[in-house]
This record gives sequence, C-alpha cells and structure tokens, in this order.
Amino acid sequence: MSNSETTPDGQMPETLICPTCQKDVLYYDRVDSYYYGCPHCRQFFEYENEGPPVKLHVFKPTAALPLLKIGQEGFLRQTWVRVVGYLYQKEQEAAEHWGEYVLLDRDGHHSMLAEYQGHWTLIKPQAGQYKEFAGKGKARYVDTPERQYRLFHRYSPATLYAVGEFDWNILDDKKLKVSEYIHPPFSLTHEQAAKQSDWYIGEYIQPEEIATAFGLDKAYLPTPFGIGASQPSPVEQSWPSLKQVTLYALLLLLVLQLLFSLFNRNKTVYEDSFTAYPDTSKHAEANSCKPFISPEFTVEGPTLLEFRFSAPLDNQWLELPVSVIDEGSGKAYTFTKALEYYHGVDGGESWSEGDRNENAYLSRMPSGRYHLNIYPYSGSLSPVTIHLAVRQKTSVANLFLIAGLLLIYPLYQYARQRWFDYSRWSNSDYSDIEES
Repeated sequence: MSNSETTPDGQMPETLICPTCQKDVLYYDRVDSYYYGCPHCRQFFEYENEGPPVKLHVFKPTAALPLLKIGQEGFLRQTWVRVVGYLYQKEQEAAEHWGEYVLLDRDGHHSMLAEYQGHWTLIKPQAGQYKEFAGKGKARYVDTPERQYRLFHRYSPATLYAVGEFDWNILDDKKLKVSEYIHPPFSLTHEQAAKQSDWYIGEYIQPEEIATAFGLDKAYLPTPFGIGASQPSPVEQSWPSLKQVTLYALLLLLVLQLLFSLFNRNKTVYEDSFTAYPDTSKHAEANSCKPFISPEFTVEGPTLLEFRFSAPLDNQWLELPVSVIDEGSGKAYTFTKALEYYHGVDGGESWSEGDRNENAYLSRMPSGRYHLNIYPYSGSLSPVTIHLAVRQKTSVANLFLIAGLLLIYPLYQYARQRWFDYSRWSNSDYSDIEES
C-alpha cells in the first residue's frame, strides 16, 4: 500500500527531537500522543507540545525488535490501521514475554495487536463495567451481553522495551492487576489499579490474516507454539453440526434395521421333529445314533441363522454334531450342541441341573439352498425325540458394525476437542485439571 493512496488526512508523520540522542522520532497522532520511545537510543520521554521533553526512562538493549515496523500500514478486519507503537512486556512474577502493537485507524481510534508465542489477538476498548463471580472450584466468570467468559490468567505486567508513540505512560503499567477471561475465539481483559478499571475485548487472529493484512510473507511471522489462550479449536465450529448429523444417521440406521427385521428377515425357514434311534450296527461308535438328514430349505442372506433344539430328556444327555450343507457349493458349516437334564431328590429336597432346550447360531450365512446332517449321540439306549427349528434373523452385528463405522470420525473429532481443551487449560492456574 502506498501512503498517497491510504494515508488519511491529518496523519502524515511529524517529527520530534529525542532529548538524548538528538535524532528524529516520528509520530502520527498529533492529538492524543504524549509519550514516546526513541528507536535510536531507547530513551522513553514525555512531550506535551510545550516546554522541553521530559526524560522518563532508558530501556535496556533487547533483541525483541518488532515484527511490524512503526509506520507500517495494513487493512485488518476491514479497517485501515497504522502501527504507531510497540511494547515488549513480561509478567512481573514470571518469565513470560509478549509483544503489543499500538494501532491507529482512520478516525484516530486506538487498538492493540498482541503477539504471544506466534498467537495474535486484536484488542479494543470495551465500554461498561463488569463483575466477576465464582463458579465451582477455581472457576471464575464474567457475563457480558454477548457471552460468558471464564478466568484464564491474572498477572502484573512490566515493560522491557518501547518504541513509537503512546497516549499513556506505559511505565505505570507495573501498577496494574490484569485479569484475562476467555470465550474462544474471544477474550476479555480487565486492567485494574487504585483509581482505574478498564475493560478490553479481544479476538484471536490467525497468523495468515496478519500476513495478508500487512502484506507480509507468512514465513516472516513466528510459527504458533502450543495452544493460544483464546485460540479457537479446529473442531469446535463443526462439532455441533457433526453431532447432529451423526445422531440422525444413527437413528435412521436403527429405524431401517427395525423395519428390515419386522418385514423381511425374521422367519422360520425349517421346523420339524425327528427321533434319534441308537445305532446298533456292528461298527457303530459308542452312544451314537442313526444320522438324520433334513429336507432342503431356503435362506435369504446374508443373515443370522438360529437353531433351536429341544428334547424331553430325563436324567440323560444328548450331543448333536450338526453340519449345515450348502446345496450349491457343497460347503459345510459345522457346530456341536449338547443338551443334558438331570433331576432327583437329596435330603428330602428336589434338585435339577441342565436344560432340555438349547440354541445355537451361525452368523452371516449367505443366500442359498441348505439341508442339515445331524449325527446324534445319546447317553440313553431309548430313542429320543428332538424338535428342531431353524430361523433366519436380522443380525444386530451388522447394526453394531455400521454404527461403529459411523462413530469413528465423530469420536476422533471429540478426542481432538478434548485434547485441545486440555492443552489450553493446562496453561492456566484457574483450570479444573489436577496437577500430578
């Protein structure tokens, strides 16, 4: 952007003479600026258009030079701004450092652009006064008409370096007690001193937007480190719609499964009774009975086949090796089911164990024509009548499988969101995370 195209009337730079090094100090706000930081000798001084400048402080040398230069113009959030000041600050009680840029817009209004560990926040004055109230544990909140904020951090700042122009004495910032509240991507800051109570609203700005606004290469800006206090989660914006879509998909799946079960799949495909006669042939195995071969029946698959066996056992056992034969391919599906039932009287009390009824299942049976080969074994020399019913049922395994597949992405996103929140609040003294 060229100055001739963008610079508002009345904001052409003026110069002051530094009272220490006698070099020029540029400034832009002729109305509100009274404090200045010399970029040449680090002298911080006051000048109010009358009398000589008043030397206030000389900052120590620092390598933390501003990324955005004094006088640099940009177009941020649809507003023309110019960088007119830069502060390099730290917490008095900790080693945390950050930079703050003073921005001046076309109408002479100021805002701040803070950068901490590659995370950027645009900060503007907020009218009104608010009250903090306590929640559970360490939680503290502030309500505004727009949203509720939660306390994230408290500190007192100390200025290590300053360059450019300011409308307040930045050396007095050390008297402030600062409270930062967040509702990502927004933040609310309260600066409080003996006779001062100011509130500011902030909004997280992505580094790409900063680079675009000031015509910079993104690689020039520091790479964000960790999770910013008011940084929005990449999941949070899409999470409500993702939950809703997933819920609707699961409900639709359940309804389809129920309709499929009621009208199409649950039916008896074969039912009959047969008698197992002991095999008295010369080479028969002990306790074996003569085989039973069923008529053919049709299965519409893939489906779950349920086999129900019942027999009037009386102090005896019955073992049923079963082969389900596919008439088309000759493939056999085998299983064995055992029934036993014993009863009696012991010490004048009746007892029983076992069951005369048992079920068996084969899952994902394909469509086709089948018959059964059953090779009974019995602990009795008497014939045993066996009732058999084969039903094809809708397998809930399919429901669980599809539901599980539907939940993979939402669960992954939920885990990302939980990790993001945990990482954010692990940096706060006012979180619910217990220290180990």
